Amino acid sequence: VRDWAAEGQRERDQCHKPILEELEIQFPNRRKDSPPACLVPGAGLGRLALDISCLGFMSQGNEFSYYMMICSSFILNHTETAEQWTIYPWIHSNCNSLSDSDQLRPVSIPDIHPASAGITEGFSMCGGDFVEVYSDPSQVGVWDAVVTCFFLDTAHNIVEYIEIISRILKAGGV
Repeated sequence: VRDWAAEGQRERDQCHKPILEELEIQFPNRRKDSPPACLVPGAGLGRLALDISCLGFMSQGNEFSYYMMICSSFILNHTETAEQWTIYPWIHSNCNSLSDSDQLRPVSIPDIHPASAGITEGFSMCGGDFVEVYSDPSQVGVWDAVVTCFFLDTAHNIVEYIEIISRILKAGGV
């Protein structure tokens, strides 16, 4: 719901909007022919990576969970219109439900048509473990920015994540 429904806009505004605003401040002179590269590890369902791409960045989301990758692939690659599907995200949980109607409330997804959102060429999602994928020597100094929303707290060793981020950022990267 947070990533792809209108009902999640308020929560996206709270966690994604400051990131998007800071990227715009850090990279004010983005060009279509040479967009800055932004990595989004722990991309989940891919909405933040897509929104970053729509700002004019060559954005790549990285996600370890195949469940998340399957869902993000479905939404990103098979959506034909906004609000194309109806889901019932609370149907199996009665926690925080005041009535049956709360639990049975439908939610339409996605709130936007991803292919019509203005994605920058080069937008991609990469499946795999962050440490394994981005420890590769080919990743050194590749990224202008690395965005970590809901990601660093997943680390078995946070120092390792920070060291990898430091290596893969270009000089002066954020």
